[in-house]
Amino acid sequence: MVTMKNRFVALLAMVAVITGLSSCLKNNVTPDAPSTVIYFINGSPAFGMDLIFNSKKANSAPFTFGASAGDQFAPANIKIDFTKTGTDSLLTSVTANFDTLQYNTIFLYGNSMVKSYRVREDFSTISREKANVRFMNFVESATPVDFYINANKVSSGRYFEDFLGDVSLQAQDAATVTVTVKDQAGTELATLPNVNLLASNAYTIAYMGIPGQTGDKKPVINVYRQ
Repeated sequence: MVTMKNRFVALLAMVAVITGLSSCLKNNVTPDAPSTVIYFINGSPAFGMDLIFNSKKANSAPFTFGASAGDQFAPANIKIDFTKTGTDSLLTSVTANFDTLQYNTIFLYGNSMVKSYRVREDFSTISREKANVRFMNFVESATPVDFYINANKVSSGRYFEDFLGDVSLQAQDAATVTVTVKDQAGTELATLPNVNLLASNAYTIAYMGIPGQTGDKKPVINVYRQ
């Protein structure tokens, strides 16, 4: 599945959404209000989640496995709790000062215990001629995997959580491709065809799910355009 940023159905009144609209008065244009972007990727198959911003719920429907959501907010110090849908059961939490003009990605992952990882993104140096991709292994297993674009191995020996501390992007030719994950013996674990990688865009390609599952929580590849 290729996912773009989806807006929350319900947003907090106390965390102002920046609409991007401006008004004119006496030929003066009101400057855009300061804003910060927070983008969430749910790579955890454990539970549907609620997102609680400074004690107020931000979503109207469960934030489910594989989903993404994001928006612009007024810069502030925000505590975001992730709870099991419909309960007060805390799964993980992020507290941070979300600065003006900062793009933040919060990754949720893990099935035995839900974890969160916040990244302050820097897209200023990405390629403008090629697509920019990074690969993440959210599958909780001791077995490393390899990522392929078409027949080319582009990221090898990737362990669960090895992205911590390194979420750098690598340039790849812009094209419509097939992304595949294999174990190191070459056995295919998951595949995703018809992925359109566009020049000058940034993508997170994530392998997620529970090994051995065949239902909704089976290992899959999701691609998120950021």
